[in-house]
Amino acid sequence: MSNLKKIVYIILHLIILFSLIFALMIYTSLNKSVPWYDAYGMQFLSIFIICVPILLVVGIALQILNTKYRIIKSDLLLPFYSSAGIAIPILIDENLNDTTLTIGIICCFSAIILTIAFVINQFRKDKYHEAY
Repeated sequence: MSNLKKIVYIILHLIILFSLIFALMIYTSLNKSVPWYDAYGMQFLSIFIICVPILLVVGIALQILNTKYRIIKSDLLLPFYSSAGIAIPILIDENLNDTTLTIGIICCFSAIILTIAFVINQFRKDKYHEAY
């Protein structure tokens, strides 16, 4: 049963990663040098329609998983902070200037790195507890 919990944990974090990578693509879509360039800015609605709800649902799923599989608190809060981090820059400055885009890109990169670090840390912790 423990392996099933680990698999669910990995799947939830993969969903977080894909959602954050999609948000990163949206934030970089106003850069003319990327193939997914779109100058209109309507693509930023997909952050509110797709990314934020997915992150909130995964955050709730992690809370439920935490009742059976011990997860550190910062890992549990990461989807909620990530959804706020990718949505707030758009809400604060609707002009989508360089500062807003830079803040969004930094939030996406930071959340991606933290997600990977938390998964590695969780499995190191599990391996340590299995040894003893």
